[in-house]
Amino acid sequence: MYQIKSILIIEDDLSLALSLKDLFRKHFSFKVQIAQTVAKATQIIDLGQVELIIADWILANSQTSLEIIKYVRENFPQTKLMMLTQKTECNDRIKAYKIGADAYLCKPFNSQELLLLVSKLINSFKVTETNTLSLSQLKLHLSYGEVEVAGEKVHLRPKEMEIFKILIINHPHIISTRLLLDSVWPNIDAQPSHNTVEVYIRRLRQLLRPYGVKLKNRKGYGYYLSLNIGSEQ
Repeated sequence: MYQIKSILIIEDDLSLALSLKDLFRKHFSFKVQIAQTVAKATQIIDLGQVELIIADWILANSQTSLEIIKYVRENFPQTKLMMLTQKTECNDRIKAYKIGADAYLCKPFNSQELLLLVSKLINSFKVTETNTLSLSQLKLHLSYGEVEVAGEKVHLRPKEMEIFKILIINHPHIISTRLLLDSVWPNIDAQPSHNTVEVYIRRLRQLLRPYGVKLKNRKGYGYYLSLNIGSEQ
């Protein structure tokens, strides 16, 4: 069923972390979690439900969040990462971006700017460089357009693969038809109609439903994945 992911705040200043938690809970329908150490952050991240990480650079006991960023990039490439730090030098920002940060904001910060950046990150999707996307018992092999579901293999056409890739990356969130069009057909002048997306979705449903992969529609909002792998639908 549709499952809300979380925002993880990695910050050793508990007072600031709690203030950020209150701020985000007022503006977003996300669960907000706090970690003050690398070990605690890793424990939360490994559960696989973190949508966005907001991390201070310097943590207590000479720890830094840089190792967390590297870990997330290697193991959870779809997760978005923001640095929120007192380090203001250009070289620091460049270093953070090189190892995988998606956004960088310096302390002291403006709350409205922070909320705007967070909103943009959680409403965006990320296309990763990996050749395989995994979700539960499902794998999408991007290099040859094949879905592997609990040991069974289903071949997808290129546009079907692009649409399915976006739905996997953004699972469990709803993706609008407009976003699918803009992502799969980036040339606005050559974009097909909304009906074309519906045709591809229908084809994907026919291919994947027998394996417990459902492409559901929330009327007026868009499409999302629902998994019940191993059950005949």
